[in-house]
Amino acid sequence: MFGLPGSLLVDEHYDAGAVLGSRLPELREMLGEAGSFEERVQITNGFFLAIPAPVLKSREMDSVIRAMIAKNGCIGVQNLAHDAGLSVRQFERRFITVLGISPKVYARILRFEAALHRKSETGHNWTTIAHDLGYHDQMHMIHDFESLSGKRPKSLTPHLELLASMAAQSL
Repeated sequence: MFGLPGSLLVDEHYDAGAVLGSRLPELREMLGEAGSFEERVQITNGFFLAIPAPVLKSREMDSVIRAMIAKNGCIGVQNLAHDAGLSVRQFERRFITVLGISPKVYARILRFEAALHRKSETGHNWTTIAHDLGYHDQMHMIHDFESLSGKRPKSLTPHLELLASMAAQSL
């Protein structure tokens, strides 16, 4: 979004005014006047979507990222590296440079999002969802949920209706 490699942005702190420029006070005021969390999400999305996206010189990971998204993160790094014509280590380095996180972490995030989406859309139990998304067992999925969100899947269930309504509004 800012025309920088993802690896420069992950786990770093930057002055928001220096990054977002003179429109930051306007955003802060609009967020302060918003009446609900959903309205703040819409305002923030609109703000960031209005920032012109820089044309990046390298789009080499776009097809890899699309493939990962299409498979909900259920694809091995070794297969991705092979398809990209790179060794696993070269592939991981390039992926980290572009996204700022490893392909394994990105795949875990995609699978986590897919699990939440399936639960909100289908209402299937967590065991079925874990099986459908290729987790070794339900405890493996629970570990991922705790690692990524700090919560167990069952404790996130009450929030899924809000997440589903926000996703529907963004379409």
